[in-house]
Amino acid sequence: MKIKFEPVFWERFRAIFLFFICLSGCALHLEEAMQGEESQPKMAAKETVQTQASFQNYESLHFKIRGTHYEKMVLTANLCEELYGKIMFDTNLLSFKPRENYLLTIYPTREEYHLKTGYPEWSGGVTITQNLGQILPEEKEQRQRIAIATFEEMAQAPLLAHELSHLIFNEFMGFIRPEDLKAVLWVNEGLASYEELAAYEKEEKEEYLKIITLQLKQNLTSIEQIIETVPMRQKLQWIGVYDFKAKTFVYSNIDLWYWQVRSLVSFLIEKGGNYNFFLFLNSLRGNKDLNKALADAYPGKWKSQAELELEWKNAPTQNLP
Repeated sequence: MKIKFEPVFWERFRAIFLFFICLSGCALHLEEAMQGEESQPKMAAKETVQTQASFQNYESLHFKIRGTHYEKMVLTANLCEELYGKIMFDTNLLSFKPRENYLLTIYPTREEYHLKTGYPEWSGGVTITQNLGQILPEEKEQRQRIAIATFEEMAQAPLLAHELSHLIFNEFMGFIRPEDLKAVLWVNEGLASYEELAAYEKEEKEEYLKIITLQLKQNLTSIEQIIETVPMRQKLQWIGVYDFKAKTFVYSNIDLWYWQVRSLVSFLIEKGGNYNFFLFLNSLRGNKDLNKALADAYPGKWKSQAELELEWKNAPTQNLP
């Protein structure tokens, strides 16, 4: 169950609204945590919400789907299980078990999604991470409730792959402090973008990558700058244009950041290996800095951030993920 790749949707408007449509999972958690607010959207006034159909529940092995159309719920659950398996394989998190099934709410229409969640009109989906604290006195770990909300039109493979990556990453890492979240934002968004792109049709994905890789190669920044960048706080700047399927598209500094973090994570997974990427995540989860995490996870390959950056930037254009 895949959809056609339409750059006019994902690139021309990405900088102004895709961040909230497909990339909002980590961003919501990070931004609100840094502001000391609850990691939940503001709910619209109840009197303005007109529910046209009653919600039902459908549960699969790893997901609890809440929606109004049963067939769509079953199809979405099956798609989520397929995407879940790929993400777990890519990250080698095969032994990691979520505390409970992930909740996915599918509103029947765009209008009801916006009314019920309070998110603006350009939002098409969101990953919500709510810190619950210690539920029982004897518990040492902080608990979290993590869920996805979207609507039927947007409940397609690329968006779900992106948001599921956030769900799994956020729960596995288990970070609460804003500074910890910020340090791994590039990995979180890079993994989500990597899985999102993989969900598109093979031919269109390869053609698109061939084109944007040329733009990426000409505009690579340092890993240090990538780590320090928080996209939602950046001023939008148009950098250049590229042609795809007889159309011309503009891209921005925000697009470039996402292209780079996706490329870096792809490089770590495909050049360094799935198991080593798991070791890398595990070291970051243990609050090790990037140099130490790389040395632990990729012995004999990259001993430091500088070595990774050098090989990544010097990779031939056709080999740059």
